[in-house]
Amino acid sequence: NDGEMKFVGLLKEYLENNPDVLGDKELYLLRNKSKVGMGFFEAGNFYPDYILWIDTDDKQYINFIDPKGLMHIVPENPKIKSYKKIKELEVRLAPSAGDKQIVLNSFIMSSTRGANLREWWGMKKPSEHEAMNVYTLDDAKCIEKMIQKIFQ
Repeated sequence: NDGEMKFVGLLKEYLENNPDVLGDKELYLLRNKSKVGMGFFEAGNFYPDYILWIDTDDKQYINFIDPKGLMHIVPENPKIKSYKKIKELEVRLAPSAGDKQIVLNSFIMSSTRGANLREWWGMKKPSEHEAMNVYTLDDAKCIEKMIQKIFQ
């Protein structure tokens, strides 16, 4: 769909224009199969479209990313709240992680325009939905913001 294509294009463009962001890290973008791939029962049967895996010497950043329109999804939706649930899973995985720390994140990359989303959700500033790891694809800095969140 258009949102998925835009997300992949923006990610590719950002990484090409900012090669120092990754340094010696390895990045893999995996397409998750709908309804049969990796899903999260605890987050309302959330099957994110993409898994962005960044591997370093001491950490693995595993990010579940779903580009989608949000005009009919409320902030309380389990898919939106998955950014919290995934951190609970991260804590549960830590004892079995071995030599590398595992950092998990969940992101929604909204194809709904930011102004429309904030009006629908009753929010005044982008920082309000970004605090829930919801970024809008019409924001020229959406990929940069997501990458910064991954590495914080």
